[in-house]
Amino acid sequence: MNRRSHEVHPREHTVQTRDGVRLALHEVGGDGPGVLLVHGFAQNRHTFALGALPDAFVRCGARVFYGELRGHGRSQRPERPWDLADHLDEDLPALIRAVAERTGGPVHLGGHSMGGMLGYALLTRDVLLASLVTYCAPAILGATRTAVRAAALLAPVAARGRRVPMHHFLRLVSRPLTKDRAPPGLRGLQRFTSLVTPSAGERAALRGALASADPESPRVARQLARMAVRRRPELLGLDLVDCVRRSPLPVALVVGTHDVFAPPKSVRPLLGPGQAGPRRLVQIPGGSHVDVPLGHHAARLAEELWAFVVRA
Repeated sequence: MNRRSHEVHPREHTVQTRDGVRLALHEVGGDGPGVLLVHGFAQNRHTFALGALPDAFVRCGARVFYGELRGHGRSQRPERPWDLADHLDEDLPALIRAVAERTGGPVHLGGHSMGGMLGYALLTRDVLLASLVTYCAPAILGATRTAVRAAALLAPVAARGRRVPMHHFLRLVSRPLTKDRAPPGLRGLQRFTSLVTPSAGERAALRGALASADPESPRVARQLARMAVRRRPELLGLDLVDCVRRSPLPVALVVGTHDVFAPPKSVRPLLGPGQAGPRRLVQIPGGSHVDVPLGHHAARLAEELWAFVVRA
């Protein structure tokens, strides 16, 4: 199956949440247990669709879907600003239910960044999950970088309007951040943001993931900013460490060693003693926030993760 065909010719389904919002669910292909891949903040299906990870999961024996949360990609953008509770209580349960109905069994959930953070919280809910794999999803946002906390302090200023224009910013920086053999000044910017390691994947895919970003809800931006300022593993009043510790499901945490938003230190509290189920930490050497699910390592990564969640 051609990797590009997923992005250009996906089979699209419409899923409706309990509160009446229409979500886009894109079916990649395959014949086996369902894998649902969910994007993060200001992103959409391109987080996964532009890379080799979905094909690799199909080859492993999975039936793969991309889910797009409200306000993102082809999903409906409500008039009122949405928040993380809408994603957790409405969007993710509806997408999981739709995949379970099509595959006839529990769903292996994969979440990037914010999508993975929501996945931690979802472990406490009565939904048809078989496992959780997170990509660059911190339990403690901004665990090691004061710059992340400083940016979070400024977030309320940027989140005053009806939408946070992340799509404009990410489109603007998509080329310079993915430029290989950049001059010293630009290399400094690349290292400072740590969104992308240009050599980690195909530049067209990395650039496309950044340039196709969506505007974000100011309420979501403020909620994540509060998490970064407080540096506590809490989301919507839930202790994420406790959510993971108590779940009997297999949970794998994939992080990049160069990612300032979700470095290894940001997920280590989730691997503490007393876990009710199997756990695995996978570190991608030199990986940054965007290229971990899109990079050259994707095929090998999918094989390792699939073997873990199926055996567990």
